[in-house]
Amino acid sequence: LLDGPGPRIEVFRAEAGGAPLAAERDDIDLLVTDDEVDVRAPVVARSDLRTVATRVLSLAGLR
Repeated sequence: LLDGPGPRIEVFRAEAGGAPLAAERDDIDLLVTDDEVDVRAPVVARSDLRTVATRVLSLAGLR
């Protein structure tokens, strides 16, 4: 996890173990996962690369 200014994007896979940081933190701006999760952050499927790219560009202020 990087600390400092800027948007925070988490990529999560349940099979890697643990829970997503977005379940505990309010400063995650986007969660990318194909797993069922209960978080406040917007969730985009890992398999939906077009939407992931669009959201990343938007968070970076490039779109």
